[in-house]
Amino acid sequence: MIIRWLGAYGRGPSLLKSLEWEMKDRSHKCAERVYKGKGPQVEHPLVGLLVKGSAVVRRWSGDVYSTPRRHGGVTLRRTRDEESAISHNEYWVRPRYSAVVIKSRGCSGRTISQKALLDIYTFCESHKLPVYRMHKDGSLKEVVLMRK
Repeated sequence: MIIRWLGAYGRGPSLLKSLEWEMKDRSHKCAERVYKGKGPQVEHPLVGLLVKGSAVVRRWSGDVYSTPRRHGGVTLRRTRDEESAISHNEYWVRPRYSAVVIKSRGCSGRTISQKALLDIYTFCESHKLPVYRMHKDGSLKEVVLMRK
């Protein structure tokens, strides 16, 4: 499966606004290939979007990141040579998503806040998307978010 992790929403207005931006922005994005039984290599983010298989543009061995272009859109750049990437694959994808993914635990045992869960509930309700919890081994289990 391919996941577009949202690692920078803490620096922006909110998780909800980040999720909405991901749905509206049409430029290609970087996303990680996660293998069942192995789990994600990207550790920091707790929330991601499950990318539809038909959205893959290109596979890359190693890390990639995006930088804005002066006249719109983004340029995708590698952060290391393909030969130096041992088992980390990232993909360049179109923004076509089928679900929200929440990690059970992030690095240092962090878990997602109640405020973030409410934002996810609001987003998924308005976009009619399911939510999955991802375990360390990369397995997914659908969850039902309930408003308090």
